[in-house]
Amino acid sequence: AIPMQGDHAVMNVKPVDASNTDEAIRILADAFQDDPVINWSCNSPPSLEPFFQFTMPVFIQHQLTYLDQEGRGAASWLGPGQTLKWPVTLSSVVKVLKLGGLKGVYRMLLSGMQTERHHPKTPHYYLFAIGVTAVFLFTVAFGIFAMKFILFPSGGIETFVIKIETSTGTSVGLMSEKLSAIEKIVATLPESELDCFTARAGIIQEHPGDPDTKRGSNYGVILVYLTPEEKRTREANEIMEFVRKKTAGLPGFTKIEFKPIRYGPHTGPPIYITIKGDDYGTLREIAGVYKEHLKKIPGLKDIKDNYEPGKDELRIFVDDKKAALTGISVFDIATTVRACYAGNVSTSIKKAEEKIDIRVIFPPEQREKIDSWKSIKIINRMGNLIPLAMVAQVERKQGISVIYRKGWRRNINVSAEIDEKAKDVTSVSVNSMLMKRFASIGEKYPGYTVDYEGEFKDTQESIQNLMRSFLIAAVAIYIILIAVFRSLAQPVIIMAIIPLSLIAVIWSFFLHGLPISFLALMGVVGLAGVVVNNSIVFLDFVNTGRCNGLSPMEASMEAGAKRMRPIVLSSLTTVMGLAPTAYGILGNEPFLKPMALSMVWGLALGTIITLFITPVLYIIFTDLSAKLFKRDMICGKNDVPYHDDEENGTMRTRMEADLTAEFADRLKREITEEMVARFRAADPGGGRPPRGGKKKR
Repeated sequence: AIPMQGDHAVMNVKPVDASNTDEAIRILADAFQDDPVINWSCNSPPSLEPFFQFTMPVFIQHQLTYLDQEGRGAASWLGPGQTLKWPVTLSSVVKVLKLGGLKGVYRMLLSGMQTERHHPKTPHYYLFAIGVTAVFLFTVAFGIFAMKFILFPSGGIETFVIKIETSTGTSVGLMSEKLSAIEKIVATLPESELDCFTARAGIIQEHPGDPDTKRGSNYGVILVYLTPEEKRTREANEIMEFVRKKTAGLPGFTKIEFKPIRYGPHTGPPIYITIKGDDYGTLREIAGVYKEHLKKIPGLKDIKDNYEPGKDELRIFVDDKKAALTGISVFDIATTVRACYAGNVSTSIKKAEEKIDIRVIFPPEQREKIDSWKSIKIINRMGNLIPLAMVAQVERKQGISVIYRKGWRRNINVSAEIDEKAKDVTSVSVNSMLMKRFASIGEKYPGYTVDYEGEFKDTQESIQNLMRSFLIAAVAIYIILIAVFRSLAQPVIIMAIIPLSLIAVIWSFFLHGLPISFLALMGVVGLAGVVVNNSIVFLDFVNTGRCNGLSPMEASMEAGAKRMRPIVLSSLTTVMGLAPTAYGILGNEPFLKPMALSMVWGLALGTIITLFITPVLYIIFTDLSAKLFKRDMICGKNDVPYHDDEENGTMRTRMEADLTAEFADRLKREITEEMVARFRAADPGGGRPPRGGKKKR
């Protein structure tokens, strides 16, 4: 009798080899004698033994044929993804022709094609992973080379500044009159765009704490306040360009500059070049070279430098030799000239409790004369008076209003603004081009250095700090996942979802027509802590299934079916909560919009990635672990290797381990229960089946 284990029959089988091939051929030929498919394919031969004599060696080569140890039955099959390489030789062709003729050959090919079409195939996990990786790399390259990066975009601008300068010596009253001409142009803006504006003469200042404040009678500023962006038909940049064109032809102005006031932290201009050296003449020459080159780049505007010429001044050049011969030092000359025009306290008198200083100074009419310096005399060491004209020369030259220094060296800053609508023009691209174009500027002007600062430097520092923060967050997440899953490999599967979310972020910003910004990348960093939650839930459920005896495919399919609804619902609630901020529903917040937009679309794609990419990566990691280390990841740890249980007479092959649950169950039922039932009917006593008895495959 055949032993039973519950509702299943237990049979001990062994692989077919050269010693028992004839017995397996006989059993299979008798079992398939009434099979309609094989009889039709072989053109109804009198016996199927020639067919199995032709096919059996190929099955034996692949170790796909098994025989009952007691000789009661045999079985051959192909597992998912397995194929046979039929020998195409002259002898094999002759055998096939003898077996079924030309008609039989045609029918064999046709039935083979139909069988192959319905044969279970192993999904292309590796090909799918390679395709996703290719899409990811292409998307990242597209974002780097084809999309703009702006540290803080100018969206939502509601204020802009008009900075005005006139020639040196202009009075405050005259400056106020000149400002009125620009005020009239600003006042022509429609009420739907203009809220209000203010004008001030004698100062250029964006806000009370502006570090770039300038004071002088020839300076003026107009602050224009616009209505909220959602109430306007034109953007702030378009309105500024309109006013710029209207003021371009106004006479009496040396410089009119327009600058938007952006949301967010203060950053320098997109183009900000610092030229450091000792001589202002050389500094201005280098600055002129940069400005001429910047004017040739489309998309740049408001190109300028911070060199501020002052009023005319008299410069005294001392002849050191003559001064030494006469016993006069440069200090003596400087203090005497200062005393003549600024006065020097020689003594003081007291009147009651009040102290009155006695100051010695040139009379007013003498100080107002330019050539009054000729009457100045300096007392030397011997007490003699030496005329200033004898030891020095005086020249009249234009002075410098402000001397800027950085690192104890004089400097001139060249700056420019960028039109954000200009194609392929960003702070990073322009500064990178300038660094290559003027790489040898230090060789041409020895002793002078050039630094590229402003938004370009802020961008580099921000990206470095952001990447450092992202790395720290990733390491912290990885350590926590190791503690949760007790595995080094499974946290890698979960964290692989984080960079893939960049696919959604980059393409969503491209389709929305927005540049990549710092806050968009901040959203990606924040997304890292959210998108892994779904993968944790999914992988934990997969591990539970593996602990219950399921294969990687079975556990992944069951986790996807049972965890899809909670994963989708949890992600959907977060997406719907962020969508109003991302799209300005019931209120617009331009500063936070990029971060919300990146989180919305990153989380939306992250959910899809969790349901599709996570199981694929899990199966790939399991497969690699089995092939490289002969181990399988089960229950979150490296578990027992694949093995053969020879003691019970059963074999567990690599093919069986990879079969799907449905296919494996079907094979077990067909090869055991139905086979045993036929054996029982043919041999109720449990002995060897009679020769010629029919066996069900």
